[in-house]
Amino acid sequence: MNVSLIIPPAIDWNMPLIALPLLKKYLPNNWNVKIIDINAKLFSLQFGHSTLKALKNDFLEALDSHDLQKAVDICLDIELNMSAKKIGSSVLEGRSLRILDNWFNSNKVYEYLQGEHHLISIFSQLLENTIEENTMDAFGISISVEEQIVPSFIISMILRQKYPKSKIVFGGNIISRLADNFQKSILTEYFDLLIVGEGELCLQKAIEYVVSHEKINDKIYNIIIIINAWITI
Repeated sequence: MNVSLIIPPAIDWNMPLIALPLLKKYLPNNWNVKIIDINAKLFSLQFGHSTLKALKNDFLEALDSHDLQKAVDICLDIELNMSAKKIGSSVLEGRSLRILDNWFNSNKVYEYLQGEHHLISIFSQLLENTIEENTMDAFGISISVEEQIVPSFIISMILRQKYPKSKIVFGGNIISRLADNFQKSILTEYFDLLIVGEGELCLQKAIEYVVSHEKINDKIYNIIIIINAWITI
């Protein structure tokens, strides 16, 4: 089974989310599972690897320093360097990527995905340089914060076009909170399955279900939402 687990932008470049690396440990060892951190790649592309490395070293120096004022000054310098930067019509800031003001409106998100935007080209480039396998069985995208919603659907749209036979699974904090809204929205064409709650015990079964249509009988698994059907485990 070839599976890619994707961390979408944009979250704090200096505080990567650890959910997907942890979930990877729960998938079979004989699966080919890869973590793709598009968030880190986007910041590296826009600000440069050397700049981010220098900021990282400054940040570590601040942590090691017992001088509170020095630590505060270094952190302020980091924020200054990570000030807003335009990416087409979008703005990449220190901790977020502003694409749509009304990101919560599924119709507006869908309308955006139908257009031609510089950001979509950038995401395509980042994915093109990352995913090497010609055949990918499934992609998992973790949406942990609100700022990741629109970027996640951009990534999903690109994956749908490049890997039309591959399945796409969404999970994460935002999905757990808004699963019912997503299931009833116009955006359902961009995912095959939603996982509600913790994914450690159900991610493998969820992927096997959408890829191979294997039955889910074990009662230890979480609630899984599938388009046009509810499976309560």
